[in-house]
Amino acid sequence: MNDSKELIPVSPEPLAREQIYYGDREPFIEQPRLRDYWEVIYKRRWMIVTVVLVAAVLTLLVSLRTTPIYRAAARVEVESEKHQNQQLIMEEVAQFNELTFLQTQVQLISSDNLAWMTIQAVGLDRQSSFADDLPPVADADRRKAILIEAFKGRLKVELVRDSRIIELSFDDTDPSRAAAAVNALARNYVEYNFRKKYESTAQATEWMTKELDTLRAKVEKSQQALVSYESANAAVNIDDKQNITLQKLSELTRQLTDAQGDRIQKESLYRMALAREKVPSVLQSELLTRLRERQAELQDQYAGTRSQYGDNWPGVVSLKNRVAEVTRQMEQEERRLISRLHSDYLTATNREAELRKAVDKQKDEATRLNQLGIQFAILKREAEANQNLYNLLLQRMKEAGVSAGLSASNIHVVDQALPPLLPIVPRPFRNLAISIVVGLILGITGAFVKEYMDNTVKTPDHIERWTGMAALAVIPLGGTEILPRNRGLLGSGNGGSDNLLLVKHGDSAFAEAIRRLRTSFLLSLVPEPPRVVVVTSGLPREGKTTLTVNLALALAQQGRRVLLLDGDLRRPGLHQLLNITNVQGLSSILAAGRDIEPRPPDGIPNLFVLTAGGPLANPADALGSAAMSELLLRYREQYDHVLIDTPPMFHFTDAVVIGHMADGVLLVAKAGAIAGEVLRRAYRTFTETHCRVLGTILNMVDFKSEPYYYAPYYGDYYRKYYSHREKPTKS
Repeated sequence: MNDSKELIPVSPEPLAREQIYYGDREPFIEQPRLRDYWEVIYKRRWMIVTVVLVAAVLTLLVSLRTTPIYRAAARVEVESEKHQNQQLIMEEVAQFNELTFLQTQVQLISSDNLAWMTIQAVGLDRQSSFADDLPPVADADRRKAILIEAFKGRLKVELVRDSRIIELSFDDTDPSRAAAAVNALARNYVEYNFRKKYESTAQATEWMTKELDTLRAKVEKSQQALVSYESANAAVNIDDKQNITLQKLSELTRQLTDAQGDRIQKESLYRMALAREKVPSVLQSELLTRLRERQAELQDQYAGTRSQYGDNWPGVVSLKNRVAEVTRQMEQEERRLISRLHSDYLTATNREAELRKAVDKQKDEATRLNQLGIQFAILKREAEANQNLYNLLLQRMKEAGVSAGLSASNIHVVDQALPPLLPIVPRPFRNLAISIVVGLILGITGAFVKEYMDNTVKTPDHIERWTGMAALAVIPLGGTEILPRNRGLLGSGNGGSDNLLLVKHGDSAFAEAIRRLRTSFLLSLVPEPPRVVVVTSGLPREGKTTLTVNLALALAQQGRRVLLLDGDLRRPGLHQLLNITNVQGLSSILAAGRDIEPRPPDGIPNLFVLTAGGPLANPADALGSAAMSELLLRYREQYDHVLIDTPPMFHFTDAVVIGHMADGVLLVAKAGAIAGEVLRRAYRTFTETHCRVLGTILNMVDFKSEPYYYAPYYGDYYRKYYSHREKPTKS
């Protein structure tokens, strides 16, 4: 046997494993694994398949009912116009932008003018399959606008990335008409571009002829104005004069800056001296330095002598007079230094004023020359600009005469449109594939959302995840297919042995699960199995009573003396399952002190039953009394095992009250009925009140819906293994 503390408790205290998980910490929650995701998908597989099928069927119906639309496409190449008509425009004025040019061509192809030309060329306005779909309009202009909008709605013009290729496509229900419309639009675009270039060249030539006469007059006028201004203002070598004047102005400005700095420095020294501040050290004289040293020496002597002989001693008086004389000499020297600082300040101020006058005079001269130079430069530039413009325009006019006869176009049709063979809408196979993918995404998302919202306990892993302890046993739903009346441990209350599945169907999967529960129960405590055990559940209708009866039968079949005690004094059900009377029982012993012995059911050896008896006013007080404790001590000596069926613990405290007197508690959880939080709260209730929890029994598990790794064993193995014994015998 394993000697770990988790399996071998040494005291009636709660198990160490339970203390780990239900102290002040939350139970351990495993991280999701890939297998967990697959289990969710497998579990909800029919939901996912349904969503995929609905999406696929709807997509096929829509595709079959959709009118086929064909798309014809053509490609045109647009060369740069920089080497042709762009040369007729002044390159110095506008800079060519390639990307903007190509985008402009895309907008030109999509223009209303070309759209209407194409409609008329193909005859779309006269074709019933195109025009009859449009609303009837009496006004011709309104009808034209509607036709253009309808045409542009089916037209798509795109610039192929990183190229000069423009792709034109048109959608129509008739593939031949779609190709004709695209080809007509490409031809109209080429023709429009050629006509526009020819007209612009002719207009440019006519305009330049008129402008040449105007420019000739401007050239003559500007040159005459330049000569007249130069003669009137003696503007000969004006640039050299400006350079000399600017050099003088720069030198005077530098000297003025130095003079200002010198004046500011001397003014600052003088102001400090007037404010009785300390004279700067750079201007101190040797005499003032010696006087200060002498003053400090005499003050030290005066202070020492005075402290020794007093103020009236002749030596002290003499020293005091000498200190006063030195102080007077220092003040006289300082006044002399201040006078010298004032003189330096006045000299610096006068020098600054003289330099400022010279600078102002030189500025006036520079301004005058600058004005003359500016006006002269304006006249000169105007004359040169007029002359250059005249020469350029004359050259462009000659080139325009040559370009007017050129017929080459920069627009070329690369690929003409052909009638398409397959429609673009609908595309059933692509739509079906997309619908399947979308259906899978929606179905899987819905499955995970539904699984996330469902927090009930369905698997042993869920029990371990919420409680930290492995499930004690897993009881299947239904047992075998020959039990239509007893689908699991529902406690139907039909009476008799129909609920005693272990007796009536001992070879079923349910019976084998009960035997596994018996084994786990006997090994739940060591070195001896538990003798007095409380069986309860968190919520009603989880099958605990029927499970208790069948566990007792399994223990009795091993020759053990087993007592079934109905501890549910509020709504007893044990007597209904065993088809026995409930006139007197546990309540009679606890309330009236009667001596009632348990009795064995008919035909079941080693099993004894004590029913609940009549109702009591306070069942919890009676179950927690000393009489109940003494009764359990007596039964502990008389029987090998005492199984106590109690009411649901979240409704009543009976199970917790009796749990203190028992060796342990078995908690029954119905698969898919109890939430994980409720199960965890049940565990905490027992462990916090110092009741030993032997384990949880997962009841009514449907192995067909829950994808356990051992589901094939429970589901198929038992069905095949016992099928030859469970088939009814033919007469």
